[in-house]
Parts: sequence; C-alpha cells; structure tokens
Amino acid sequence: MSPTKQKRYNCNQKVLSHFCESKDLIHAGALFGSGMRLASVCGAYTGALMVLGVKLSEDGDVNSAYKIFDEEFTSRVGCRNCFDILGKDATKPDERQALIEEGIIPNRCNHAIETAIDIIENILAK
Repeated sequence: MSPTKQKRYNCNQKVLSHFCESKDLIHAGALFGSGMRLASVCGAYTGALMVLGVKLSEDGDVNSAYKIFDEEFTSRVGCRNCFDILGKDATKPDERQALIEEGIIPNRCNHAIETAIDIIENILAK
C-alpha cells in the first residue's frame, strides 16, 4: 500500500513505515505530525531525518545525507515548515478543516511525503 494511503498514520509515520518495520519506531512518530503539533518542522521532513539516522548512523555519513536531503526537500517542496507548506495552521481545528475542504490536505502533505521518500531512496541507493 502506498504510504500516502495509510489513513491511520500521520505524515511522519507514513515516511517511517515506508522504510522501517519496527512498530515501536513508527509509533514513536505519532506526535510528529502537523509539524510536531506546533505547525513547525514538517512531519514528513522529521520522519525522513529519523529514517536517515536509523539507516546511516552506524556506517554512513549522516551529516552528508542530511545536507543532501535538506537541499533537495526544500528545493522540491519549497520549505521545511508545516505552516509554510500548508499556508494555514493545521493544529487549529477550524484552519485544519479549511485545509481539508480546500484539498490542501492531503495534496500538499502527500507531495511532501512522496518527496521525502523519493529523496531517501536516492540517498540510500548510493
């Protein structure tokens, strides 16, 4: 199943679940959606950093992977912050509902998730 189709997971967990089988790790991302519940750093972005840490921290160059990821993600998505990606605060019920009604959620979120996954796959393939 496509990560963007998993309704029970937030954006962070969707990225994690694409690369990791550990339910504990996936559940650890539960509070990272909606920009860490603060409309701050995008959950797909933080999920990607968690994946890179898990996959590369022992044998890979985590710092180089981070730099590549950050540059590519911000180039393709436009920014790192949930509020800036969505244009509204998804942590506020009325603004979240407007985002859903306008189709911004899930469209922009799915774009961020798919972008994060694509970049990680490219980094890990090297």
